[in-house]
Amino acid sequence: MAYLPGGSPRRSFKDAKVQRIENMASDIAIGIVVLAAAKKDDRVKREEQARQREEERRLRELGLRRDHIVERRGKALDEVLEEMASLDRLRRLVANLRDDAPEPPIPSAPCAAPGEPPCSAQPQNAAPQTGTIRHSQSRPKSELEDQQNCSCP
Repeated sequence: MAYLPGGSPRRSFKDAKVQRIENMASDIAIGIVVLAAAKKDDRVKREEQARQREEERRLRELGLRRDHIVERRGKALDEVLEEMASLDRLRRLVANLRDDAPEPPIPSAPCAAPGEPPCSAQPQNAAPQTGTIRHSQSRPKSELEDQQNCSCP
């Protein structure tokens, strides 16, 4: 009995009038070997297909993960850029407000009435009149000290 490549192996051997099982022992042994080889080939093919499917799944998941990471990074970058644009708008607004704001008036002496010249009290930044500097004269005076030293009526 011949087994053709690609054909299915013989799976049953029966005793009949023309053929006897005893006479077919070598054919049965060959059939068992061929069947075992066919089953092994099927198992190897199934395992290879399972490996290929697993590799395809892994690559697909890796691609999806990479896409998800790129999307998340893009969103985070968009948020940072939006914050930077907002900060830039605020900086420009502050700069424009500073440019448009009028100069603050120079305050007159605390004891002078509006429209009157300041009193003769020594200004805060004036140097001492003597050649020696005393500790109390080296520091700037506060507004309260200026009011206390004012000689205005």
